[in-house]
Amino acid sequence: MALNSSLQVAIALTPILVIVSAFVGATPLTLQLPPLLVATLVLAVLLDTVIVLDGEANWLEGAALIGLYAIIATSFWWG
Repeated sequence: MALNSSLQVAIALTPILVIVSAFVGATPLTLQLPPLLVATLVLAVLLDTVIVLDGEANWLEGAALIGLYAIIATSFWWG
C-alpha cells in the first residue's frame, strides 16, 4: 500500500512541478532523465518488489537493500 501511495504522489506532482518551473527559476524542469538515474530506479524497484512480494523481511533482505543503496550512492558519486 505504501509503494502505491508514493507512486501516485509522484505521478501527480511531476507535471505540476514541470509547469511551475516554467514560471519560477532560471531553467525549466524537463522530464529527460539521465540513463544512470533510470537504471538505478529500475534496480531499486525490482529489488523492492522481490522483497515485498513474500510479505516478510529478514536480515539478509535488509542487507541487500543497504548494499543496493551503497552501490547507487557510489555510482552517483563517481559516475
